[in-house]
Amino acid sequence: MKALFDTAFAKADAAVTQAGENEYVWLSSQKPEEYDKCRTVYKNDEKRDIDDVAPEEIAVGIKEIMSRQVAMAREDLLREVAHLFGFTRITPSLETSVSLGIKAAKNRGWVGFSEDGRVSYTGN
Repeated sequence: MKALFDTAFAKADAAVTQAGENEYVWLSSQKPEEYDKCRTVYKNDEKRDIDDVAPEEIAVGIKEIMSRQVAMAREDLLREVAHLFGFTRITPSLETSVSLGIKAAKNRGWVGFSEDGRVSYTGN
């Protein structure tokens, strides 16, 4: 099955990024480093597994949260991001995914860290 998928994927016009142990497939029209959408969960939506949400998308959610909060403790940001994507429990997988999202947001210049460890919005 994997060989069949790999063959089909090789023929597709798509890009792959890797974060942690997960790989994310992007349409040829998408540039992961410029991705600017965040598909959040609404009342009747089916939520995605957090491992299926690319760090680039989590970073967009973090930017949205931080633009309203300016600065917050990492643990508070973790809870806010979990809520944004429809999660009520903080699991190790969720924590890892959000950490990768924070790193992606930092790499894009959207957040920084203060000396006391708080995450702060840079306004970029």
